[in-house]
Amino acid sequence: MKKNKALHKKADGFTLIELIIVVAILGITMAMASPYYQDMIERQDVSKLSYQLRSSIGLGQQTAYVSGRPVTLCPATGIGTADVACVDDWNTLVPTDDRQVGWLLFHDIDGNHQVDAGESVYKAITYQNKYAGIVWRDDDAGKLDGEKGRILLPPRGSVGSSGTFRVYNRVAGSLPDWENAASAPALSVSLDEVRVTLSSLGKVDTTE
Repeated sequence: MKKNKALHKKADGFTLIELIIVVAILGITMAMASPYYQDMIERQDVSKLSYQLRSSIGLGQQTAYVSGRPVTLCPATGIGTADVACVDDWNTLVPTDDRQVGWLLFHDIDGNHQVDAGESVYKAITYQNKYAGIVWRDDDAGKLDGEKGRILLPPRGSVGSSGTFRVYNRVAGSLPDWENAASAPALSVSLDEVRVTLSSLGKVDTTE
């Protein structure tokens, strides 16, 4: 009588002990990788934001050149609503679920640093970065409150605003103060800082 081979066939798959070991290894691996993944996401936010700023400056310069009129770049709140308005401090741009922030490119015809009726908004950029912060340091220390965050991008051949954007990982901390420093502080490696520098003649450089 032949033996029933099916009764002696080795069962396929994993044993319970093997499954427990695999799950434990996966858990340990994910726990080790999580901080590195988070760091990567934060660095990507800083890189993306610095690229957005540089692209916006380029678009504003191109618009000024084509139109023959200066274009203003300003930080703004209320993006996408009727309450959109320029604000003074780039560092206050912290998006929330109910607060759309970003920046505007527009023709400030009357020079009051706000978007008024009849003034064309060429671009409204929504700032959605969760981890990156912005600081703008204007080379003109004499600017009044209400003007410090506004950046003038003139037609080619004219003189406009000059200064430095400092983009950093705001989750990791605050940038060293530049306003009261004798010279520009070194790039903050621990904060993944990237600097976008604008000259008065429109040249843009990035340092990271």
